[in-house]
Amino acid sequence: MSEAYMIKSSLDDWPTHYAVPGSSNYSIPRVICPDCGEHASAAFRYPGLDVSKLEEKIVRRLRFYNPFEPHGKMKKGPAEITPDEMRDLSELLAPIMGPGRPFGPFTRLGPAAGLAEGLFDDFCWPGVPPPLFLRQSVFDAMLEAGFPVSGVAPDARYRRPRRDPLIEPETPPTAHVHPSVRIAPCATCGFVTGTPLGGRLDPESWDDGIPFQCVFENPR
Repeated sequence: MSEAYMIKSSLDDWPTHYAVPGSSNYSIPRVICPDCGEHASAAFRYPGLDVSKLEEKIVRRLRFYNPFEPHGKMKKGPAEITPDEMRDLSELLAPIMGPGRPFGPFTRLGPAAGLAEGLFDDFCWPGVPPPLFLRQSVFDAMLEAGFPVSGVAPDARYRRPRRDPLIEPETPPTAHVHPSVRIAPCATCGFVTGTPLGGRLDPESWDDGIPFQCVFENPR
């Protein structure tokens, strides 16, 4: 396995240096399990998912966020669903998500949306990743260098024209924590309460062919 690196934000710089979109238009609601409680963490993100393929019967079961609407009209759709409703939604979403895109409560679907302003670094984020953004020139340079990165332009409104706009890369949850620190999932809903302690990864799970990837058990 090649050496893995983690990109960290500078909390001293990001609040004043730039502002970038922090949420996608669509997300899966949180799940309330009668046995283990609530599951509503910042989970997987799939900016490259074509949300135009979402049928109305799926859309009405999702949370919808429109940052360009006046305050108070930003979100609609169910705030929470039951494990049974989650299983029904999973059956509808599975053919659209395709292989290699696991999902659960609060999974973000489609590109990030919102206002963007300031001086963008090569890599930037809205405070606590994900999501991760690259400047277009950096993304293009990685492609030219042979890195198999994939990404899409966010649904962003820039306060001034940009010659070097942002790209949101896809960061699949292909890596896993080591089996010794994994937490057993709930027998009722199938989700895990809490996050693994420590940052020990399973070396067999790291995919050298994917430049950006997150950890399945802790996709933050």
